[in-house]
Order: sequence, then C-alpha cells, then structure tokens
Amino acid sequence: MKGNIKQSLILKTLCFILIPVVIIAIISSIVYTVWLAENEDIKSAETIDQTNLFADSYMSTIYSAISKINKSVSYYFTQYEDSIYLADSYYRYSDMIKYLIVDTETNAIYTNIESYLREYSNTEISYNNLNENTSLNSLEVIENEIKNSGDLYLSYDCTNKTVDTNINNIILQNLEQSYLKNILENNSSFKIYTAINNNPSLSNEFFIQQLLFNTSKNLGDIPIILVPFMIILSVIMGIYLLYALGHKKNVEGIYLNRFDKWPIEISGTIIFTLIVFTIVLVNETFGVGYNETASLILTIITISLLAIIYGLTMCLFATIIKKIKSHTLWNSSLVYRFCKWLKNIITTILNNLNINAKIIAIFLGVILISLLLASMNILLLLIFWIFVLYMLIKKTNELIKIRDALKDLYNGQTDKRLNIDEFKGELREVSKYINDIQNGFSNAINESIKSERMKTELITNVSHDIKTPLTSIINYVDLLKAEQIENQKAKEYIEVLDSKSQRLKKLIEDLVEASKASSGNLKLNMERINLVELIKQTTGEFEDKFSEKNLNVEINSSDENIYIEADNRYMYRVIENLFSNISKYALEGSRVYIDLTKKENEAKIEIKNISKDKLNITADELMQRFVRGDKSRTTEGSGLGLSISKSLTELQNGKFNVIIDGDLFKVEIVFE
Repeated sequence: MKGNIKQSLILKTLCFILIPVVIIAIISSIVYTVWLAENEDIKSAETIDQTNLFADSYMSTIYSAISKINKSVSYYFTQYEDSIYLADSYYRYSDMIKYLIVDTETNAIYTNIESYLREYSNTEISYNNLNENTSLNSLEVIENEIKNSGDLYLSYDCTNKTVDTNINNIILQNLEQSYLKNILENNSSFKIYTAINNNPSLSNEFFIQQLLFNTSKNLGDIPIILVPFMIILSVIMGIYLLYALGHKKNVEGIYLNRFDKWPIEISGTIIFTLIVFTIVLVNETFGVGYNETASLILTIITISLLAIIYGLTMCLFATIIKKIKSHTLWNSSLVYRFCKWLKNIITTILNNLNINAKIIAIFLGVILISLLLASMNILLLLIFWIFVLYMLIKKTNELIKIRDALKDLYNGQTDKRLNIDEFKGELREVSKYINDIQNGFSNAINESIKSERMKTELITNVSHDIKTPLTSIINYVDLLKAEQIENQKAKEYIEVLDSKSQRLKKLIEDLVEASKASSGNLKLNMERINLVELIKQTTGEFEDKFSEKNLNVEINSSDENIYIEADNRYMYRVIENLFSNISKYALEGSRVYIDLTKKENEAKIEIKNISKDKLNITADELMQRFVRGDKSRTTEGSGLGLSISKSLTELQNGKFNVIIDGDLFKVEIVFE
C-alpha cells in the first residue's frame, strides 16, 4: 500500500493541480477577510451603495473627472465638436461611471458618453443650442435618459448646491459636505450628471465591490474559517510530493526521465524566458482599455501562458527534488561541468609545479580573476571571494583533521583512521603517511599487549605449578622441625630449607599479585579512607624494623584528616611495600620523611629516604619487575614491590611516581 501511494501518478498529478488552487483560495480568503475588516459597515448594509466604500469610490471618480478638466483639456480629452470634449478611452475611471459635465460659463460639455452624441454629429452642439434645439428637446433629455437607464445615478448643480440621486447613501446625498466641497465650490459653474457603469471589467471598482459584497452576504466568515484547513491540506500535499517524487511503478530507486537529465540551467532559462514574455503580455493586456476583443484575446493568451509556466515550474521543481534524491543535482549542472573542466586544466598545470610554485600560481590566479570580475560585476566578485573563503576554510578543516589525528597518535590512540577521500593534493599524501604510521604503532602495541599477556599467563601458570610442590616442601620442613633431631648440622640445614622455602613462597605470592595488578584482575572495594590514620597505623607496624636500622620517621601532615576513595586492603599493601623497601635499603641512622598534603581536589603522599647503596639506576628501570636497588642482591626482596605498588595505585585511579636524585629516593602518590 505504501509503495502504491508513493508510485501513484494520478495522485501526484492531482496534487500538482490542487496546490495552486488551494494557495489562490488561501490568499483570496485572507484578502477578503482584511477587506471585510476594513469595511465593517458592509455587514449591516443591505446593498453595496449604502456603504462608505461605495461613496468614497463614487466621489473619487467625480473628483478625478473635474481635476482632469481643470488641468488640461487637450491631454485628457479629445474635442469631438466645437464645444464638446470626449474623455480619453484609456482613462480608467471611464469603466466606473458615465458622466456629462456642463460648464455654463464656457458652454463646454465634457463627457465619456460618446453614444449620446453620435446621432447629433451633423448638428453644431453647444450648451446653448442644446437648450434651444428642438431636435434634442433640451439638456433635460440627456439627464432623463441617464436617470431612466435603470442604473444608480447622481446629478449635482454646483451653482445651487443641489443633489438629485437615487442612491441610498447619506454621504452622497450630502455631497457638498464631503471632501469634494472645495473642488465643487471652485467650479461653481459646473452641472454634473453621472451614472454607474455596469461594465464587468477588472478595472471597474464598482463591479469588484459588488462581487465582494455578494460574497460577504452569501459566505460570511466561512472563507477565513477554512484557511487553516486549506493550509494543512496544502502542506500535506507538499510533503507527499517531496516524499513521492522520483518513484515510479516497477522501477527501483529514483527514476529520471529525459527532462530530468537536462542541466538545471537550461530548464531554468526556458522558464525564466516564458515568465518575462508573460509579464510583457500582461502589461499589454492592462493597457488595452475599451478594445474588448484584443483584451479578451490577450487575457486568454496570458492565462494559457501562466498555466504553461506553472506546469514547467512544477516540472523544474520535480526535477530538482528528484536530482537531490539521486544526488545528481550538482553533478549534472553546466556550472559543475565547467568547474570540472577548469579544475582538470588547473590540476594538470599545478601537478608539474612544487608546493611554493603552486601557492604563488593560485595567489596570482585569485588576483587575476578578482580584477576581471571587478570590471564586469561586483556581485560576481563577491561570489568569487565567498568561494575562495570556502576553499580556505575547507583546507583549514583538513589541516585540523590531520592535527587531531597526530594528537590522537601522540596520546596513544591508534584505532582512528583518516578518510583519504576527504583530502586533496598534498594533504592527501600526508593523510596516507599518517595512516601508515598509525598502522605501524597499532601493530607494535598489539604485539606488546600480546607479549605482556603471554608473560602474565606464563607467570600465572608457572606460579601455580611451583606452588603445589613448594607447599609439600614447606609441610615436610615443618614435620622435620617437629622431630627430635640431635644432629646440629641437620638442624641448621632444616633452618636454611625453612627460610628459603618461605622466601620462595613470598616470591610466588608477589609474582601472582603483580600479575593480577598489572592486568587489572582485582576486585576493588572502594571506600572513604583517612590517609593520615593509614600512614600512622602502618608506621606503627614497622616500628620494630625501623628501630633495628635506627631509622627516624618524620610524619608531616597539612591536615588531621585527609580522605581519598580507595580500597583499604590494596592501599595498605602499597604503603607496606614502600615501608618494606625503606627497612631494607635505607641508610642506617638516617631520617625518613613522610609528607601528607591536601591541595584543592588532590591528596598527596610524599615519602623520602637516603639509600645506603649508590643508586646507579634510573627511576624507570627501578620500576620494572625483578629490578632491585641492591645490585649484589644480598638482601631479601624480589624486586616486585615497587611494580606492585604502582599497579595497585593506578588501579585505584591514583598516580605513582619515583624520583631519584643522587642517593635520595622519593616516592609521590597522588589521589583525587
């Protein structure tokens, strides 16, 4: 069902036909509502002539006719006989009223009622002989003909200031009190005879007013009520067309016909030419005046052309939508083809130059094109500069992507790759090199991780295999110690076995712990720990060992309570390993400084002591597994203590640093 709606040609055609109809209806309804709001008396009036709008229009025609007579008779009127002047047929108020104005001082007659005078063409006509000539039965004959024509009429004698009208409108019945007062007083010799012209013309305001008046009586507020529904309907049809255009029955994807394959510039030029041609014809249509045959013909031609233009515009709209959907709008344009041709020429030239020569050539090219466009059109120059700015921003973005890739590589992130297709020219080559470097680093890191994993697995497996026989050895040594052995040498041998087996057991336990700590296979129980209490507690447990080496421990704290989030067991293990190293390798009779500080959001432990042996080793080397400060390896220890402490600290989101300065050994531990 969804596919059928999307592919329905009938539904698409219906939407194309209905959309302009609905839009015209919306605009007409809004204009009608505004007109009705500006003329509130229309709702209460029984006929259009009772409204202020009608009165204003009627007075405007009278005012305009008198003004034309006063300004220039020769320009606006054509002399028909010695004292009779006919209004120019192109004068737009001729479509609104029939008038005859008599100047009693000059005996001149001004009118647009040519039909009244044609039959008297053989008689010398003037105001005087109109009254005297019995063939015309005096001027009242024409006045009576106007009155008896069945139309609305108004006569006014400027001398006597009297109004004779059948129009039921107070404003027109009191014409001398309206804004026409001054012009009527200045032309006190005029007698004015007027009647409504029922000519159904778009230039006849009375005809348009009557149509709107009848509409207001028949429809009332219905048009404005329907506006929201018509807007919703037009939006739905527009969305449907955007969704359905390009889909055809039994055709996969977006279907493009022959017209769709034309460059968009050609289609647009054809439609623009037709629009200009139609505007010219419309202008000619409004200038035809009383030539009704020519006006009708041009109106029909104009409407036909408007329909054709709408059809072509909709075709162009459909083509644009389909090209956008098929991603061919830009690629099929003449501008794109020209740019591609120009780009190929420029690329061919630039490829034979080095980078500096390319920059100079591009710079000179921009200057040359700018000067050329400046002499033609400033708008083209601005468009070209915008294009140059776009290209600079594009190249800058490419450099930013390369910078970010190098930054990620510097930070050890080797899983991100640059899309080579996003780069052009020299930067494309740079992006290839960066990807190759990232691949090399990634392979090296993977090999390192693989090697470390193998070491961890080997340590775990070997430790497990050694631990079983070692447990048996320790058990048998305990059994031997329980026996009553009198041989002193044998007792000494048993003590050696016991010491060495316990040391081996401790080594295996440290090895397993170091493996788990470095691989992160430890379950943490994070809690709030008071570092000051932890340090004091651990110092108390090592008091005997420190006393044996005559070590004086100095604890300095910036606060009585310094708290961190950590695992209490493993944090104790870190401090224990450090104190164990101090008891083994610190210079006898020296001081050990332990400083606890809190700064902003950081808690810091700093432990310093003097080594009894020369530290001819770097801090990084000392942090490695099985490396001991005692080169002779005569003291106890496995060389795993610092490595375990570092791994456990980092596992708890802390930082562990070792600093060596001559014989000074310093450890810094930082927690948030």
